[in-house]
Amino acid sequence: MPAWFRKPSGTYARPTPDWYAHQRGRASGVINATLMPAQKPCVGLYNNSSPSVYLHVIGVMIQNSAPASVWAKYLTGAIPPADSGATGYASVSVPLYSNDPTPPGIVQLGFDPNLSEEDATLLEGSPVYWYPTWELAVIAPGDTWEFYTDQVNGTLEVMYDWIWMLD
Repeated sequence: MPAWFRKPSGTYARPTPDWYAHQRGRASGVINATLMPAQKPCVGLYNNSSPSVYLHVIGVMIQNSAPASVWAKYLTGAIPPADSGATGYASVSVPLYSNDPTPPGIVQLGFDPNLSEEDATLLEGSPVYWYPTWELAVIAPGDTWEFYTDQVNGTLEVMYDWIWMLD
C-alpha cells in the first residue's frame, strides 16, 4: 500500500527583517546645548524592559548642527538629567506596525559627567545614517547606549531603530 508523501520543490528565502517586524521599535531625541557650556549634550536609548529582554540596535540617524565629533558609549543606568538651561524633546517609542504594543526602550536626554573623547565609537560628519547589515549595539536591561558630542553650542539629534528580543 503506497504512503502519501509530499516533498516541496524550489527554495524560499525570507529576509531577516520580516521575521522580526513585530519586535521593532523606533524613537528619537533632540537636545539643544546652547545654554549649557559646562556640560556636553547626550541622547541615549535606555533599556527599561524585563531582565531577559535585550535591545539590538540595528540603525541610528545622527544630525549634529555644529561641526563636532560624536561618540557613543554604554552607561549603566539612565543618563543624568541636564540642568534647567537645556531644551529638547524625546519621542515615545513606537512599533513598526501600528497595531503592535509599545516596544521596550526609552530615549533620554541629559548629560554624562564622565565623558571622554576616548570611547570606541567615533562618528565624523553630519548627518550620519548608520544602518549596516549587523547590529550596532546590544543594550542589556537597565543600561543605556548614548551618543554625545564635544560641542558646547548647537543641537544634537539622534534616532534609534532597534529589535527587542529575549536573549
